[in-house]
Amino acid sequence: MKKTIMISLLIIVVINIAFFTRLWGAEAVSKDTESFIKNFMTNENGTLATYIKNTEHLDSDEVRGREALSESLGLWMLYSVEKGDHSIFKEAYRILESYFLTDDGFIFWKLAENGEAEVDTDALVDNLRITEALFKAEEQWNEKKYGETAIRIGEYMKDYFGTENIWTDFYDRRHRQTSDVLTYSYIDVEALTLLKDHQLIPLSTFQQMKSLLTEAELKKGFYPKSIDADSSKVSYNNEVNMIDQILVALNQAKLENSSSEFTNFVTEEMNAKGKLYGRYSLQTKEPIVEYESPALYGFLILYAMELDDKKLALQAYNRMIDFRETRFKFKGGYAVSNGDTHIFDNLVPLLAEETLKKAGWLP
Repeated sequence: MKKTIMISLLIIVVINIAFFTRLWGAEAVSKDTESFIKNFMTNENGTLATYIKNTEHLDSDEVRGREALSESLGLWMLYSVEKGDHSIFKEAYRILESYFLTDDGFIFWKLAENGEAEVDTDALVDNLRITEALFKAEEQWNEKKYGETAIRIGEYMKDYFGTENIWTDFYDRRHRQTSDVLTYSYIDVEALTLLKDHQLIPLSTFQQMKSLLTEAELKKGFYPKSIDADSSKVSYNNEVNMIDQILVALNQAKLENSSSEFTNFVTEEMNAKGKLYGRYSLQTKEPIVEYESPALYGFLILYAMELDDKKLALQAYNRMIDFRETRFKFKGGYAVSNGDTHIFDNLVPLLAEETLKKAGWLP
């Protein structure tokens, strides 16, 4: 009898420890993730590596091993601003000025591990994140040089990204060629608004890009993938990428124009299955892959917060942290498999968790 009581008490203690560790651990584990990135995903020169392992194999985004992306730098800078950590931001700013940014405001979208640029293109969405972080940092820490750098980047985009009506995905400076396509998930409303306020994007261009978001027509409940700048032809993917979808929805929500149809689909998936898959069929609305992504849940958190939907945000958070290592060597890292992970799946959750904490939605 005594043995049974002791076992029961032990089970209760273990359950409570697990519960309260999960509840109290938001601050500690975000530090674990930050430390994981610094320890395993930072090159010797301070640039952020895309993968832990230094492989020569190109992934689907044409990135290999320890190469560094402007995408990663932008997310890291936004995280440091959200956290209010000036030391992280100052180091990120040093990396931007030393390796990614040219004197005229061009940002290389990818660097080799040693910091050398082997590409001649930049990426609209990454540039927008970086300028947003710089403008916010200028205001937060009263550092004029951050705003001046954002203006330099904005002036370059104004000169080279524009077509007659909209900005497009990238500029290739070697061939002096601007992309003829704009991906809907690249329309970062907050960053574009800051550029508009600083007169770094023509008002007509800003209004047109904003209209693309507000007037985006759903097909089978999903947002379009891209629009051709010349023909205005809108394209939809038969295999729907859910990170793209959530980003479009997030920016729509920032314009107070979110789609109830898409929101209902996401909510029903989370309620029924407790998860969102990486890709869905446009025709059947059923998942066509088995994988999930911590980054997808991170963006879902930010979307739910924009909708003021705490239940959905915490559903996404609880599923997201299921992918986080809690023990041993890679503690704090997300989606680590066979000793490797993609930095995107670590930076977006880190940013999302910090945003949740700042809003008081986590203990």
